[in-house]
Amino acid sequence: MSKFQIILLVIFGVFILIAVAVFSLYRGGGSSSATVVVWGDIPSYDFEAFLTNAGLNQDNSLVIKYVAKSPEVLESDFTEALARNVGPDLIILTQDKIWKEKDKLLPIPYKSVSERDFKDTFVEEGELFLTPEGVYALPLSLDPMVLYYNRDILSTAKIANPISYWDEIYDAASSLSQKDPAGNILRSAIALGEASNIPNFKSIISLLMLQAGTPITTLTANGLKPELTSRYDFPVIPGESALDFYTQFSNPTRV
Repeated sequence: MSKFQIILLVIFGVFILIAVAVFSLYRGGGSSSATVVVWGDIPSYDFEAFLTNAGLNQDNSLVIKYVAKSPEVLESDFTEALARNVGPDLIILTQDKIWKEKDKLLPIPYKSVSERDFKDTFVEEGELFLTPEGVYALPLSLDPMVLYYNRDILSTAKIANPISYWDEIYDAASSLSQKDPAGNILRSAIALGEASNIPNFKSIISLLMLQAGTPITTLTANGLKPELTSRYDFPVIPGESALDFYTQFSNPTRV
C-alpha cells in the first residue's frame, strides 16, 4: 500500500480497542503487563505516529513491538512464522488478504469486543469482519476510490461541471475522447475498459458492481458465497450490467 493511496483513519481509539482485546486474550496468570508483536506493511514511522496519537507509548502495561514487512513477503513470512510457532500476535492486512488468511487467524470473541461497540466505533464497511465466531479484524485504514478529473480537458470540451453520474459519460465521450484516423483511441473520456493498463481495475469493477446493486458475495455458515449471477429483482443481473458498462470503454466504436 503506497502512502499516497492510503487515507489513514484518524480514529486513534482503534489501538485502544486493540489493546483491550489483545490484553484480554493473551494476558497470563496475574501478569500486569503484556507484549504484543504486530506485523504489517505500513511504514514504521506511520505506525509509531498511531501509537503516539493514541497515547499507547506511555502505557507501561502494554508494550507494542511493530515489525514492518514489504507487501511482497508479508503473507509468506507470516505463513512460515506460524509453521515455526513464532507468528505475530496481530497482523495488518488488506481486506482481501484477511479472508485469504482467515484459517490462520484467531477471531476476537464478542465478550472482549462486543458487536455493538464495534459498530459504534468503526465505519459501516468494517462490519464485513463480523462473523458468528467473533471479530476477525479491526479497521485501521481506509483506501477509498477517488475519481480525479482534468479541468483543462473539460474546459476545452466546453463541459462546465465535472461529470456526476456514470450515464453522463456517454454524452461527454464524443467531445472528450480522441481517436486517430484508423479509429484507435488516443485519449479516452475515462480510464476504464481494460485490465492490464488500468491500476486498481479490480477495485473499480467491484465498486461499479456494488453501485449496480450486487453485494458481490455474502457470508454464510460455509464461508463466502458468490452473488455475481443473482438478479436481486432487477430487470438485468447487476453484476453483468456493471461489467458490460466497464468493458464498453475498450471498444473504439462505443466511446
